[in-house]
Amino acid sequence: MWYNRNVSNHNKYMIPNPTRPDYYWENQYYLDEEKAEREAREKANKSTAKHTTQWLTLLLKLLFGAFLWTSGLLIAYFILKGSNSFVQLPIWQKVALLIGGAYLFNCVIFFLKGIMVALKLSGRKSWLLLWIINSCLICLPPAILVYLIVENLLISTKATDNPGAWSFSAGVLSAFIVYSKMGLNTSRTPKIFHWIFRMGCRIVR
Repeated sequence: MWYNRNVSNHNKYMIPNPTRPDYYWENQYYLDEEKAEREAREKANKSTAKHTTQWLTLLLKLLFGAFLWTSGLLIAYFILKGSNSFVQLPIWQKVALLIGGAYLFNCVIFFLKGIMVALKLSGRKSWLLLWIINSCLICLPPAILVYLIVENLLISTKATDNPGAWSFSAGVLSAFIVYSKMGLNTSRTPKIFHWIFRMGCRIVR
């Protein structure tokens, strides 16, 4: 044990200060205080990491939701951008209108899906036409968007000699993801669209 030769015999049995070996703690209180401070820092770091993870998770969910709603958002944007009043609106109002337009577009999709499911259950072959229409409206826009983004990225970075094949594969994969999540061939429907889906089902007799 390190200790100063000038200290008394009583100090020989004191606990050394971990940060300054030439000094000694006067009693156990200081060790407890340092431990409490260390635990408080660790708790604060864990809390910060937890909140950061929660915000990142929320952001990823929002981005994935926007990806699934790509068709509605694009169609709402192309319809609204021709209006001068839309261009002059503040950002938050533009976002609100785009979300509202995307919701209305998906209401049409799930209304047609309700008709399609009812036709399929009744054994009518006409459900295939609605399935093709819905699949194209929902899956093609995000697939084309992903295709263009990946192709431009690969061309600009020169990461591969065949950017077309990779971008096409990415587009097909994105279309498959959207199709599986939207459940276009099943009766599975998000709660916010359940009412319009049921309305479509009731039309078929």
